[in-house]
Amino acid sequence: MKENKLDFTISSLQANLYAIPLAILIIAVLYIPFILIWGLSPLVSAVYSPFLKLQIFLPVFVLLALLHEIIHWLAFRFAGKIDH
Repeated sequence: MKENKLDFTISSLQANLYAIPLAILIIAVLYIPFILIWGLSPLVSAVYSPFLKLQIFLPVFVLLALLHEIIHWLAFRFAGKIDH
């Protein structure tokens, strides 16, 4: 007996075209009230934060990116039941 399954997959291009306006909307919803309440000075101060010094930021960024990819690998390995 043939099963009728619906295919809900979309291409990477479609996913990105949906994600970009959604990301802009989310950023606007978060930042507009923030700026209206506290102004731009906290955001400007964050840019000049010691945490954005390259000697600190770059190694932390690389380590966190690596950790992020390891989490993906673990999820695919165990939840996806990949053999290797």
